[in-house]
Amino acid sequence: MIWNRGSSTNVWNVSHQQARLDGFGIEQLDTTPTGGYCIVVGSNDANTIMQGGWIEHNFCNGEYGLLYVNQGVEDWVIAHNLFYGGSGVTTVIATVDNTSPAGDIKWLANSFTGTGIPCVTFVHADTDVWTGNKFNQCSPMLSGLTSGNVIHQNFVGNSFEGTGGSSATMISISAGNGFMFTGNEFAIDNGHGIFNLSGSVDDVTITGNILQAGVTGAPFTNTSSGTNISYIGNTDSAEVTTIPGSFVISTGELFLPTSTIGSLSTCSGVPGAMAVVTNGIASPTFHQTVSTTGSTTWPVFCNGTNWVYN
Repeated sequence: MIWNRGSSTNVWNVSHQQARLDGFGIEQLDTTPTGGYCIVVGSNDANTIMQGGWIEHNFCNGEYGLLYVNQGVEDWVIAHNLFYGGSGVTTVIATVDNTSPAGDIKWLANSFTGTGIPCVTFVHADTDVWTGNKFNQCSPMLSGLTSGNVIHQNFVGNSFEGTGGSSATMISISAGNGFMFTGNEFAIDNGHGIFNLSGSVDDVTITGNILQAGVTGAPFTNTSSGTNISYIGNTDSAEVTTIPGSFVISTGELFLPTSTIGSLSTCSGVPGAMAVVTNGIASPTFHQTVSTTGSTTWPVFCNGTNWVYN
């Protein structure tokens, strides 16, 4: 166990490849920090690559910043660490500023806990995999996804849980490309929503995620001008997918999502969407506006203003 009584120094600086930092507890004590990190890993030079290494089974609590991944970190494993933001943490839990060609970091089964601050702030990052991590009580969960310097981030099987004090959408992305969110769990967004895509972000796949109790905001909002954005197979009604060009179904059937009229998404937000309502009127005319309920199943289409029978 290391008790940190410094106010602005880094506790551990890991600056060599094939290094291993394993099994340390580092906690701030007596002094309110004004700078510094619990763990810093990297060469601080994009042209000096540190090939391979491990940051595992460590506990950081209460420093000004907990983890800083700077330049040159290539093909490392950061796993089974507890990063707990106590009252002294005033920046972020973790900062990733790792310029390409470095990258390929495996983030496995870490716990990031903060109160009203980002769990992870991205500056530069390329081709990282995040699996089995817990992002807890942060607002937002991930920040900095606003430039083309952050690409190819894959989140699989993680847990994101906010608090009643959350004040931002959990995950907002407005630039870059190659983001995948698959099989994650989300809970307690305090009405601010889960995903917000804007700007010109490309190649985003959001699929098979679970929305648990306390998600009261929009699960998915997309105003991006980018391409290849898919939101499908998640446990809510906002099923949206965009496919470039054309495609052909040569055999079998295309299944549209079913919904009641009252549960359809607001049409102005999903122009071109199609669905099937299960409580339509008995004999609608072609492109009649969907309004009055009944007991008949019909396909419907959003024309940008109203849902109409199709």
